[in-house]
Amino acid sequence: KRDDNMEKIENKFIRYAKIDTESSETSQTYPSTEKQLRLANLLKEELNSLGVPAYVDEYGLVYGHLEGDFTKPKIGLIAHMDTAPTIEGGNFEPRIINNFDGGDIILNNTYTLSSAQFPSLKELKGKNLIVTDGDHLLGGDDKAGIAIIMSIIEYYQTHQEINHAPIRVCFTPDEEIGAGADHFSLEKMDADIAYTLDGGESNEINIENFN
Repeated sequence: KRDDNMEKIENKFIRYAKIDTESSETSQTYPSTEKQLRLANLLKEELNSLGVPAYVDEYGLVYGHLEGDFTKPKIGLIAHMDTAPTIEGGNFEPRIINNFDGGDIILNNTYTLSSAQFPSLKELKGKNLIVTDGDHLLGGDDKAGIAIIMSIIEYYQTHQEINHAPIRVCFTPDEEIGAGADHFSLEKMDADIAYTLDGGESNEINIENFN
């Protein structure tokens, strides 16, 4: 039997991945593409439906505050909504590969994910993978981070017996074009310490600061 929490995260990720949020390097607006606001408003509504006050600010950033035990540090969780302006994103059906055998993954007639090109695939043998159709950018960077954060919020809201720190969330646009932190507000975030959930190897933490 599959883990229910993992299945919820997968479902959230697939729902977000279907939304085209490609940013633009040539745009003069912020966010660089209006379609990023579609996901921003969806996330705001989902947070509100979970009982978490949230809003989209004038720059398209989503902020939400889940209160908790104020004797603990306020924890911030950050992820970005846009996908890279290299391949079209959204508007497709991601595919789940259960119990990955460790071999090559044929995405379509043109593209194959090969363990020779991506050796880290070998480490995922036996796991369940979500892959693109080969014609669209999957958007795991960083809609996987968004799905994890939203699942954390949902978990704590449905298990209110758990004593947890106050949690602050922020979803930013335009990270892929280097502008994700341009209008990020420490005051609106209101966190003592924060973590960005983005691409990387399993069990890996990078330590850096953009401000």
